[in-house]
Amino acid sequence: MRNARVQFFWLEAVVTVLFSLELGLRYCACTSTAAFLTNGFNTVDFLAILPGVVQLWMVSSFGSDVSMDKHAKDTVMSLRMVRLMWLPRVLRLG
Repeated sequence: MRNARVQFFWLEAVVTVLFSLELGLRYCACTSTAAFLTNGFNTVDFLAILPGVVQLWMVSSFGSDVSMDKHAKDTVMSLRMVRLMWLPRVLRLG
């Protein structure tokens, strides 16, 4: 079980980095920062990426997922629920 959890963490980390790069490239390609920030899809994508970035930051700060206290783990879990907002967009595009 522990091995699968580690593998899932790294898979999630890679996907988070890829989506972050994609969002950054879309920002670079946008002609106006205001237009980028007011686009609902960009906001949802940012909120979907945020939990993964926070988790990567927390793991790098604490050294491992195991050493995080219960409050930190609950915070990361709550942020993960924000990703559900991204699901309708993916399903609509697919």
